[in-house]
Amino acid sequence: MVSETQVLVMKVVFFANVLWAGAPGLLITFFPKFAQSQILPYMVGNVPQDMMTVRILSSIWLAVGLVSLFGLFNPLPVAGVFVVQIIYKVVWISVAVLPAFLQGETRALPLAVGFVVMIVSFAFATPWSYLFGAEASV
Repeated sequence: MVSETQVLVMKVVFFANVLWAGAPGLLITFFPKFAQSQILPYMVGNVPQDMMTVRILSSIWLAVGLVSLFGLFNPLPVAGVFVVQIIYKVVWISVAVLPAFLQGETRALPLAVGFVVMIVSFAFATPWSYLFGAEASV
């Protein structure tokens, strides 16, 4: 059983997800030139961007934002998106940010710090027993 408080927390995190993932995903996917000059420098610094790769990521962010929009109205069926985000953010920090940081590269640190905050938020909001416990049995 998921409490009303848990559902409220999920909805708050879904709303934040619409802003954190959906808005950048929308802008980067459909307005790449604007994103390259006005958004990406604040996210990853002033480095050359392969826009095909960036648009793959932005498409995923847009999809997460859209799923999160559904989560505002019916959170339990789409709560698994939090787990997906936890996994990909932990992997990215582990295989990209940490090795780069150990070699003195710091441009991804602001985004990584934001990701850590998101990971904690997602972990707190995820209805773990609903997704993986006895309630998940069919």
